[in-house]
Amino acid sequence: MKQIQQYLKQEQVDGWLICDFAGRNPLLSQILGFQVHTSRRVCYWLPFNETPKLLVHSLESAMFPNITGEIYIYHTKDEFIEQLKKFLQNKKHIALEYSPLGELPDVSFVDAGLVDLIRSFGVKIISSANLIARLLSIWNVEQYALHCTAAEKLTRVKDAAFNYIEYQLKENNIINEYTVQQFILKKFSEYSLTSDGSIPIVAVNENTASPHYTPNLQNNRQIHKGDWILIDLWARLTSDNSVYADITWVGVAANKENQKHKHIFDIVCQARDRGIEFLKEHWSQGKS
Repeated sequence: MKQIQQYLKQEQVDGWLICDFAGRNPLLSQILGFQVHTSRRVCYWLPFNETPKLLVHSLESAMFPNITGEIYIYHTKDEFIEQLKKFLQNKKHIALEYSPLGELPDVSFVDAGLVDLIRSFGVKIISSANLIARLLSIWNVEQYALHCTAAEKLTRVKDAAFNYIEYQLKENNIINEYTVQQFILKKFSEYSLTSDGSIPIVAVNENTASPHYTPNLQNNRQIHKGDWILIDLWARLTSDNSVYADITWVGVAANKENQKHKHIFDIVCQARDRGIEFLKEHWSQGKS
């Protein structure tokens, strides 16, 4: 909390107003340190130079034990508006999960009606995007370690998937994108990985050019020798506080190199290396 208040003071922002309804703003739970899902509006006011204040409906106040700050209760819509107005009295700038012109959907959790209400108090709203990036989007040591472990396990899964394809083709068995995808999901379970319901991508030939293509039981392509194969998989450990890893690999199901594929692949690798070199050079020189 002190870090948040120090940043607000540094940026000359009077405070950060975190508003939620029915779990639509995930930042409230992140700031509080525990999961909360209300059926009525709740606002957590974090001023840079005062005690934090939580505004919550009387029926749901018991959901917020031992929070940092004071709890204020409302019973009606009018009481909610009046109390919120008192929180923001004489304030000039506040941060809110809002993005001008909808440029950043990832932080646009507040509805337009609430924005109208707060502006009616004479308050200028700024986006909390920089605040979120600075204070909440940085991994700690544990999260970095969990990410590295997930990346290592994903690499094993990727290797197993390509080995599975190679074996099935050598045995002249029928194999398709969907069966490889299901093989990957089985490996996720073996390695205690989860993708939270999203499905890895296995795409062959022209399907690799379709963004977010996903095979299924009814719609998939059979894999043959010589095919160009893309595998895109992402997952995190099933443990708490884990962080996703995401990797994409391509390969050719052939004993010999396809020169056309190799030529294109080499161009992409060179472009990647040039980009990294450019970043290193300009970073060390302090250029933007």
